[in-house]
Amino acid sequence: WKKAVDATQGMIVDDVVGQYSAATGGYLNDSGWDTIDGSHSGDWPRRAWESKAGCPWFYKAWYRKGYSDSSDSCGRKPWMTEEEMADIVNAWLILEEVDVKGDLDTDKILPVTIDDCEIGGVDDDDAYSMDELKTYINNPVTKINGRPVVVNTDSGQTDGIIFDTNRGRVEIDGDEFKATFNIRAPGYIAIPQAGFIHINIEYKG
Repeated sequence: WKKAVDATQGMIVDDVVGQYSAATGGYLNDSGWDTIDGSHSGDWPRRAWESKAGCPWFYKAWYRKGYSDSSDSCGRKPWMTEEEMADIVNAWLILEEVDVKGDLDTDKILPVTIDDCEIGGVDDDDAYSMDELKTYINNPVTKINGRPVVVNTDSGQTDGIIFDTNRGRVEIDGDEFKATFNIRAPGYIAIPQAGFIHINIEYKG
C-alpha cells in the first residue's frame, strides 16, 4: 500500500464513488460473490471469504439456532421476503398500539414458523399468521418500497429504522425494532447482540 501511495503522490481523481462495508454478506458490487471460487452455487457460505475470516455478522450464523455456524437453520436462509419484513413492521404497529382494531392477544405475536422450529422451548400453533395479524390493523403494511433507511448514532449503534411503506413513512426506534424482530422473525433469524448495529437485515428482492 505504501508503494501505491508514494506512486500517486499529488494526483487527484475526480468523480470517484467509494464504498465501504464492514460485512457484505458474501457479495461485492464490483466482483459479485466474494467466495474462494467466485461462485454462489451450492453451499457457498462456507466458501465465502468473510466466512473464512470468521466475520461474526456473516450470514453463516445469525439465522441459525444458538447463533452457531454449525447449528440448525430450521430450513431457512437468512434473507427475508418483503411480506415477512412487512409482517415485522405490522407486529411493531400492534405492540405500539398504532391503528389497532379488534381484540387481540399479543402473546400470539410469535414466529409463524414456531411449530417447525421449536423456538425457545415453545411448540405452539397459536401464533398469528401474517394474514391474521394484518386484520388487527387499520391500513396494515403490505408493501415496502426499497430498502429501509438506518439512522445510526456517532458510535455506530442503530438509533432508528425508517420504512417507506404503502401506509407512508414508518419510523421505528432501534431498540424497539430489535425487540419486535426477535419476537416475530421466522426460523431462528435474530439480532442477538446487546448493542444493536443494523447489518444485513433486509429482504431479498
